[in-house]
Amino acid sequence: LACCAIPPSSPTHNLVPHMVAAHDLQTSCLMWLRCWLHDAQMRWARRSYLCAPWASAKLVLHNPYMASPGVLAHPFQVIALLKNCEVGKLDLFCAACPAAVMRDALPQLLRHVERQQLVSVLVPLLNNVALHAPLVSMLRRVDVLRLADILNGTLPGKLDILLRRPGETVVDITCAVKDDRVSAMLALVNHAPDKLLDLVSNCPGPEKAAAFVNFVEPEVVIWLLDSASPLCLAQLLGYFEVAELQSDGALICFLEHLDGERRLTKSIVGPFLLLVKPAVVAQLVQEITAEQLLRVLSNVGPHGVARILENTNVDLIIRMWTGSLESLVVFGAAPLSAIQKDCRAAATIKQVTDSIQRCLSSFPQLALCSS
Repeated sequence: LACCAIPPSSPTHNLVPHMVAAHDLQTSCLMWLRCWLHDAQMRWARRSYLCAPWASAKLVLHNPYMASPGVLAHPFQVIALLKNCEVGKLDLFCAACPAAVMRDALPQLLRHVERQQLVSVLVPLLNNVALHAPLVSMLRRVDVLRLADILNGTLPGKLDILLRRPGETVVDITCAVKDDRVSAMLALVNHAPDKLLDLVSNCPGPEKAAAFVNFVEPEVVIWLLDSASPLCLAQLLGYFEVAELQSDGALICFLEHLDGERRLTKSIVGPFLLLVKPAVVAQLVQEITAEQLLRVLSNVGPHGVARILENTNVDLIIRMWTGSLESLVVFGAAPLSAIQKDCRAAATIKQVTDSIQRCLSSFPQLALCSS
């Protein structure tokens, strides 16, 4: 534009290239200065409180409980906390958390949480602003000693995954877990927090997920999470009331029989849960004993049982498995499954068993005679 505005005969025409070069240099300098200021700001934000004494003074000034006798009684813990927390992040957390909660919880956490766990587990949560809200919720609702046990028993980076779940679900489950089952909960968190998060997210209620932790051995839950999808387990829990998910409940008794049975759980029960609809699995678990159901699964295999349930009337199968023909059905399940590999035979068997079940339902006397 400058070249077009100044004619070639003008004495200032030779100055145009110099003007353009000066303008480019000025623009480059401004861009460099802007980038440098941004990088300096980011580096400053990543500095710890020990590298910024004024920030520490501001933190204590706005939050006097940070210098309370209960906090100063643990100087090494405080130094570790200030050394690894980024400037500004702890201020934001203290602003989000009620002062009364921090005043009561901070001295106990500094006392009971190991220094290494404080740095590797708690500090990353404090440095992640997106996790401040669920962490504040845990401080407000979870017992401080239980929270200290959780921080001491969790591997680095595992708790961060669970706290990404929006809402109060994770906190509700943490509060509902029994004291003697906290270690079982931590085993699940440390093994597969992403799968556990999927289970919690799809579970119809936190009480049901907590019952899963309270009454089922963590090894069994881990095997099921590895061999079946968390969504299947969550949907299965949805067909049981909370009162049924107790130590004497049908599902809990069924899962108790899997304790120590790693091969049975991962090779048979897990695939069975993937192949059969959760509603059918819930009906089988509720109406057939755990020993009988596991016996059939072991003899026929998950695919064979799934084929029988798909091509045979489920109510009739349950009636036969729980009646006097129990042994006959168990030993005949494998041949029946083999026959049903043929589509026409399977369709015929389905029609016949549906007709038999309708007759038994219409005439209870026949049902009594068959049993």
